[in-house]
Amino acid sequence: DRRSVSHPQEYLITNIIGTQTLLHTIAEHGSVRQFVYISTRSTFGQVDSPGQLMSEESPKRPINPYGASKVGAEAICHVYHHLHGIDVNIIRIFALYGPHGRPDMIPRQLMEKIGSGAEIPKYGTGLANRDWMFVGDAAEAVYLAAHRPLGYQIFNVGTGCGTTLNDMIAAAEEVIGKQANILQLPVPPGDAHFVGVADNTKARSVLGWEPKTSLKEGLKKILEQMIVDGAA
Repeated sequence: DRRSVSHPQEYLITNIIGTQTLLHTIAEHGSVRQFVYISTRSTFGQVDSPGQLMSEESPKRPINPYGASKVGAEAICHVYHHLHGIDVNIIRIFALYGPHGRPDMIPRQLMEKIGSGAEIPKYGTGLANRDWMFVGDAAEAVYLAAHRPLGYQIFNVGTGCGTTLNDMIAAAEEVIGKQANILQLPVPPGDAHFVGVADNTKARSVLGWEPKTSLKEGLKKILEQMIVDGAA
């Protein structure tokens, strides 16, 4: 999200033009009739309160080019469904984490740096709220969506529970067994403070999906993989 503020064209070209190119190729060849698109909660932008439930129909008001590019990609998916009859299930994944996760995101930073004592950047008060989704649970939602041709449908995939940055730090400290060395920084532009939590009712009822992995369980899985990799 932050990089998209300084490099907006990368995200607009990849996510909008790239998605359109792929769907155009699918429509030309005609052999693929079902498409699952991975979208993001960043399409919603920022909300007023940390526990606000976000349904699939909640207003889309992105606050960075990444979120805007995903709104555009979702719209392009609808165009190709309408014009060519391609079945499209859109999976809007909330904040994702897990083993081999992006090193610039806070769950991975916490697990790597708490053990070593390295500084961990903390942006703002630590009250920023995210609905953290374990990658294995998200993968299950994608699998289920790939086996359910439903026309054009959007599913919010998140736990339905918000976690503050302070809570995430505390959970990681408990899993690692050491205190974090925090470097306090201001919140950068384009970051949402409150992003709400997923109303995952539709994914539960239509896809038969449910989140299964708690935050501590997910962080332990990251630690276990780091030990296997020799990174902890």
